Amino acid sequence: MKAGSNCSFSPTTNHERAANEKSTKPEEQQCLFGDGFLDDHAGTIIRDPRVAIVELIANSFDAGATVVKIEWPVESGQPFLISDNGAGMTKPEFDLRWKMLSYDRQVTQGRFAENPNGISGEKRVAFGLSGKGRHGAFCFADAYDVRTRKQGKSFACRVERASSHGSSPFKFAAADEGEADDHGTEIGAIVTRNFVAEDELREMIGTKFSVIPSFQILLNRQPMQLLDIKNLQTSTVQIEGHGVVTVHQIDSETRDRTTHLRGICWWVKQRAVGNPSWGGLDGEGAYLDGRGSLARRYSFVVEA
Repeated sequence: MKAGSNCSFSPTTNHERAANEKSTKPEEQQCLFGDGFLDDHAGTIIRDPRVAIVELIANSFDAGATVVKIEWPVESGQPFLISDNGAGMTKPEFDLRWKMLSYDRQVTQGRFAENPNGISGEKRVAFGLSGKGRHGAFCFADAYDVRTRKQGKSFACRVERASSHGSSPFKFAAADEGEADDHGTEIGAIVTRNFVAEDELREMIGTKFSVIPSFQILLNRQPMQLLDIKNLQTSTVQIEGHGVVTVHQIDSETRDRTTHLRGICWWVKQRAVGNPSWGGLDGEGAYLDGRGSLARRYSFVVEA
């Protein structure tokens, strides 16, 4: 500056600069969820009891369970409980999978189901994609309880739908943590809506999961059996040079969202060989077409 000038220079401090930037930076707005968000997000999973039960069992299937036990009430207003011997979850795993909307299972856990029980043979292809199946219990109640066990630890949490719009469509209340000597997960609630009778529930489950002998489901302590399914047609076929094979046709009467566990499944000595599939049946001139809508309704078990 020139000598004799009346101007002066006062440098701005870091603190002042930060204050100025803060005053000009727009305030971040928090996202809010309307009362109907969860209904739109989960769709039929929390509206249709058939879909809800299948999704909850599919979670056990993806966790590598070999046994799933379902305690189902005789009327509305009573509790239900679904428990399995799958891999279970640690608390950090539960926080990630249950609290994240549109959780990407394949990115985090891969395409195949877990295998904590050492199931031999071909790997199970997991049902889960976006994690929406965990909302299945909301089909029957506005709140449910989860208890899960893994790596010697047990963790419990209550999950409840938000009563009004806010920053989350549901809320969590951790119950307790403790020790465990096994692994698995259980989900329970009081059935206050969408009640279905046990016989109807048994048919729903059987037409979907009875094709996998290594995946045993007990409904009110009674095991699900392929031959107990009402919509089952069984016939024998003479194959020249090989003998007789038995073919079971399962009609679920409704079309699933996907063809997972639909198609043809081969059993040898009451053990499934590979996964049910329509693979190889969609070529030109094929008698059956795995791409059609009926492929999401029917399954065939071939005992040979």
